Amino acid sequence: MKDYYAILGIRSTAHAAEIKRIYRRLVVQYHPDKNPDPQAHAYMAEINEAYDVLGDPDSRAAYDLRRQQGWTELVGGATAAEQAPPAPRHRDPKYRPRPAPTMSARRQREELIKQCVPYIRWFNYVGLMVTVLFMLDYMLPYSVVESEVDAYYFQRPGGRGRNLSAVLHLSLINGDHLKVYDYDGPRPAQAQVQYSRTLVYRTAMSLYYQGTEFKMGYVYRALAMFPGVLFVISLSAVLFRHNLEFFFNASFVNAVLLLITLWLIL
Repeated sequence: MKDYYAILGIRSTAHAAEIKRIYRRLVVQYHPDKNPDPQAHAYMAEINEAYDVLGDPDSRAAYDLRRQQGWTELVGGATAAEQAPPAPRHRDPKYRPRPAPTMSARRQREELIKQCVPYIRWFNYVGLMVTVLFMLDYMLPYSVVESEVDAYYFQRPGGRGRNLSAVLHLSLINGDHLKVYDYDGPRPAQAQVQYSRTLVYRTAMSLYYQGTEFKMGYVYRALAMFPGVLFVISLSAVLFRHNLEFFFNASFVNAVLLLITLWLIL
């Protein structure tokens, strides 16, 4: 029975890192490419055989047990195939098969993000485009439209009997529907009204009726927070798109903000 520990020149209590370090040193010293001595070639074969056994924890444990008990059977009734030494493998570090790498939790998360980003990245780009058009829509000149009232009704907050400004809902002949908060003007029954609206999203900004202007465009005032936050997150995600984790998280946030913004605008 060969003494693999003696072949490698190590103690039987040597740990795995020491075995690997000694093996690499011996390979450099006796490899046929660097040492043309025929005896070095034969010794290299024994080095590979020794490391093939001692470099594998299971094979080493079985080898140590055989050294203590001799070549007796390790388990009664075991077959010859179970006791046969493992088939020799190429021990040249260049061709030695690498163990399957284990992925850390962070690495697994990064791989998942890489797979999902192509499908959800458009939320960032669409969010940026929608909000840029939203700002341009506010700055460009408004169009003025005239139409007749087809139907209307008042929605009074706070219940009956209270003298509070109502919310006026207008349905116009041209198909537009206007919602005017804090309306305290006359009833627009069968009236001709005039209103201004934006060019891109066609958002009503003001209602003109009987010489009085009623401000609208609420999405550009109290509700502008949602498009504003969507713009900031979308722009940050596009600028820092190489940070995949931030880009991935921003895509989900922008998906929600985009739905809210489109609901407010359209």
